[in-house]
Amino acid sequence: MGAWIKVGSIGDVGVGRARCVRVGGRKVVIFNEDGRLHAYNDYCTHVGGPLSQGSYE
Repeated sequence: MGAWIKVGSIGDVGVGRARCVRVGGRKVVIFNEDGRLHAYNDYCTHVGGPLSQGSYE
């Protein structure tokens, strides 16, 4: 099981916004969806580009 790694404060990512951070050499995008934070690898498998430069639903 993975461990929690602090990459910032909850206020660093505004509602409806995204932020890209580096964690252990990997780019991770953090989305704030109505106050809920979601973290993903910053790579879109459909388009082959960074998720942090796109939009999400």
